[in-house]
Amino acid sequence: MKSLFLVGLSATLVLSITNSDCGRKPNDACGAFFRLSAQQQEIEFRKYPLGKQLVLYKCGMRLHPKTIGFAYLIAEDQSTVPNLIDSVKNEPDEYIKTDLIYIFEVLANRGELKGRHDVERQLQNIVSTMHGEAKERAAQSLLRISQSIAQ
Repeated sequence: MKSLFLVGLSATLVLSITNSDCGRKPNDACGAFFRLSAQQQEIEFRKYPLGKQLVLYKCGMRLHPKTIGFAYLIAEDQSTVPNLIDSVKNEPDEYIKTDLIYIFEVLANRGELKGRHDVERQLQNIVSTMHGEAKERAAQSLLRISQSIAQ
């Protein structure tokens, strides 16, 4: 019985990964990327434009354990802020939206958002439309972002 549970769990995991944004492309670029070694992933990730980085980041945030480290690589370039705001606004999945907001928390912790009350207001507007646990997580992240902006 336990082995049937594990087979079912494995099948569910495979289906959930292939049915996510990562698996919608015929070449399954996310799957191929995450089969690389961690060192090779970082090298390749840095070569990609922001749009591709965000696709991979979203895929990685659906894995267990999450690949949160890519937030730090994306946050290395503060010029991405306007495109990141647009990505958060346009993301339909509230949990992924929260994961995208985390990139702003990384930027704020690095001091890259000091005095950027415009970013804070835009994120407040986004979080105000969210619901449930995703909203709670996003609100906590926004609080930390706001504190860093004010310093």
